[in-house]
Amino acid sequence: NHYYPFHDEGEWELGKFLVENLTQMQITKFLKLKWVKRIIQAVGTTLMINMDSLPCFPEWKVSSIEFSGYKTVHSIELIWHDGV
Repeated sequence: NHYYPFHDEGEWELGKFLVENLTQMQITKFLKLKWVKRIIQAVGTTLMINMDSLPCFPEWKVSSIEFSGYKTVHSIELIWHDGV
């Protein structure tokens, strides 16, 4: 699962959107809405726990890697963050 610890891409997108656009207090309020609780229960997810398990700082980055003389079917991407 490329989106671990999330269930799928849609859940990952929601978590990413919430983290990038809302404060922790706003996310908590959003997740307490009756409609949202019903949706979360319906899909059996623990969205907040999954969001908390993701690294907050430093920000993850993606770099494309190319090797001269070697062709690849798909581009090679290195996913990394500065550990300092």
